[in-house]
Amino acid sequence: MPVEELSGPRTTRKWRNEQPMRRQHFGDNYDITKRFLMSCLAPNGPWGIIPMFTDEWSQQWIEEFECLLGGKVLITECIKATRRREQVTTAGNWDGHIFIDPDTGIRSPSSSATSTKLVRLEELIRESREHRNNIILVFDQSYANAKLPDKIQAMLEKLEHLIGNGVLGFGYIGQASFLVLSCDPSVLEQARENLLCAGVPGCRLVCLDDSPG
Repeated sequence: MPVEELSGPRTTRKWRNEQPMRRQHFGDNYDITKRFLMSCLAPNGPWGIIPMFTDEWSQQWIEEFECLLGGKVLITECIKATRRREQVTTAGNWDGHIFIDPDTGIRSPSSSATSTKLVRLEELIRESREHRNNIILVFDQSYANAKLPDKIQAMLEKLEHLIGNGVLGFGYIGQASFLVLSCDPSVLEQARENLLCAGVPGCRLVCLDDSPG
């Protein structure tokens, strides 16, 4: 976007007020973390992006999003509750890693919520199986306001459900949290090693082995 649009408080407020809610946060620290993780986990890519838009984005905005994250947006239309399986399945033709970017995060195993702001564990299982030799990275802020022990426990419950369905994974805990998934243990281990080699502290990574007892 032009620098002059963000040149002062008034123009910044005006720009924000004219954008869809999610567009207002474009380029924030969450987006920078997404780009960092994608480039560390699989530096050679390619990365496809399922942004799970809940409002309309112009082609220019989509191209800016692709440039910022370093991947290709696979689904450009808003996710509809009545068509989400058809829409998400569109990514099945992609031959590469996938980043799934819901507004809120991943629905917990015990929840029956149907919000388009959440991605379901069943959808992650399906995507992981369809891209068995690749990484599925998922943004998850569904427990953003929880205390750290509760956040870790919620993440472990999701990982346990996924592993019980043949999908391996680990979590990244930070101001922005994520799950890293794959059906291929060697791909997942390499992704984990890549993060550690990039300087990410091991205490930020959550695995089922870390669960008490």
